[in-house]
Amino acid sequence: MLAVIAVVLAVVPLCVPLNLIGAVLGGLARRRIAASPQMIRGRGAATIALWGGLLMAIVGWWAWWAAADWAEDLAQKSVSRTATQYLQLLQDGELSKASAMWAPDLVPPTSAQLAPFMDALDGMGPIQAVGIRSMQPVTDGNPWQPTWSAWLVVTVDGGTVDGSGQFDMTPDQSGLQWLIARIRSISISTPTGDVSLPVESDVSVP
Repeated sequence: MLAVIAVVLAVVPLCVPLNLIGAVLGGLARRRIAASPQMIRGRGAATIALWGGLLMAIVGWWAWWAAADWAEDLAQKSVSRTATQYLQLLQDGELSKASAMWAPDLVPPTSAQLAPFMDALDGMGPIQAVGIRSMQPVTDGNPWQPTWSAWLVVTVDGGTVDGSGQFDMTPDQSGLQWLIARIRSISISTPTGDVSLPVESDVSVP
């Protein structure tokens, strides 16, 4: 009976803890069978559980690691795309389109609040692209709509400047992309000083 339970646990796909428990139980069943010569049934199942559980644990660990790496890559591409478009829209004066890129639970900055940020951007020259130095999830966020902190590299004519921000990840309802990043905050270290959004007077929607 123990060997059968071990096999069931060992072969559960993509569940590393259960696979390891199955392998341990398989090893325990093999020892009990070896210690009791009269028990001639279950040795094969116990062996399958032991080695199959270890193999499934390795495969499951690799699959989860690959999935996490894939998800982070999608998040980085989405943040890079959103940050680039947002800064370019501000430089082009497309404030209504830029406002739509903020997280839905936040009030987008007003024209007056954007003015210092836009002036600093204009002094940098045209925004060419925004890259990602690194990203990490915010652990106290909503697991169904995770928030990521990102450290940015803004490429402009003549060089790069650093930046940072927080972005919500939401599924793309149109199906054209996997994820869409929505802005919660963004800061840029311009040659004339750091500028950030939202400003202190920005508030969340009640």
